[in-house]
Amino acid sequence: MVVPYPSPSTRPEPIRTDNRTLFRRPVVVLTVTAMIVGLVASFVATSVRTPGLLLPGVTPPPDPVVELGEIKPDLRERFEELIDGHLDAHEGLQASVALTDGRHELSAGSDIAFETASIVKVEILLRWLLARQDDGLPAEEYRLAEQMMTVSDNDATNRLCLSIVGLTAPDDIPGGVDACTVHGYWGHDPTTAEQQLPVLHAAFHSERLTTESRDVVKKFMAAIVPEQAWGVSAAANDSQQVWLKNGWDDRDGWLVHSMGVVDGPTPIHIVVLTFGHDDFRSGVDHVEELTRLAVSVIVDR
Repeated sequence: MVVPYPSPSTRPEPIRTDNRTLFRRPVVVLTVTAMIVGLVASFVATSVRTPGLLLPGVTPPPDPVVELGEIKPDLRERFEELIDGHLDAHEGLQASVALTDGRHELSAGSDIAFETASIVKVEILLRWLLARQDDGLPAEEYRLAEQMMTVSDNDATNRLCLSIVGLTAPDDIPGGVDACTVHGYWGHDPTTAEQQLPVLHAAFHSERLTTESRDVVKKFMAAIVPEQAWGVSAAANDSQQVWLKNGWDDRDGWLVHSMGVVDGPTPIHIVVLTFGHDDFRSGVDHVEELTRLAVSVIVDR
C-alpha cells in the first residue's frame, strides 16, 4: 500500500516523497543492464524521480535467514507446483512468494522483482530504531513511526525517512533496499519475496536491535488497523498472533503485497509480492490464496 485510504474501493493517490509527487509511467520490462543504468541515474538526478518498474529477471542474492536443513525435493516441487498452478490459472498475474519456518525455506518467482510499495516501511522502521535506540526514541518520531506502520500514513513516513537519511548504512538491514540511507525516496525500489525474508528476520531476531526496539516492532506490526490486516494473516487460525505489513498501489495494474510472521510452535515468516490485478480486491484475494497455498506445503511437516 502506498497511500492510506478508508476503504478498498477508493483509488490511492501517487506516492508523495519529500512533499513532491512522483508521477506514474507505464510498467515495462527492462533488461538487467537497463535496470542498472536506471538505478545509477536515480542517485545522481536532482529532479523528481518517476516510479520504479516491475523488473522480471532480477535476482538479488538472498541473505540467509536461519541455519536450515536440507530441503526435501518433494517439498520444493510441491511448493512450486502450487504457486505456478495458481499463476497459470490467472493470466497476467505475476508473483514472488517465499517463506521459512526455521526448518524449511521455500521460494517461487525469485527471478521477478517488484516495487516495494509500503512493505518497505518495515525496513524504514528498523533503520529508525537503529538510528535512535541508543539515545532513546524521540516522542514525536515515535508517533510518526506508529502512524507509518499501523495506518500506513505516507506523510508520516516521509518525515520519518528524512529525519534519518544518512544515519544507517545500506548493509545494516540484510535484504533491504537501502531505504532512507542516501535520500528520502521510498516505495519504488525493486525487490523479491526471497530478498525480503532477511528483513523480517532482522525485525524479530536481529542482535543489532535492543529488546525494547524489537518490542516496538512487534507492537506496531500487531496493531495494523483492521481494514489493512489482510494478506499473510490468511495463514493463521483464530488463536494465532500475526505481525504484518502490507502494500498496494495502482501502477497501470494493481500491485498488492503482504509480508509478516504467523506465530506458533514454529513461527512462519512469509512474503507474498504480486502484480497484474484488475483491482485492489482481487489482488487481496490472490495474495491470501497464495499465502494459504504456500503455508499448506510445510504445515504438519
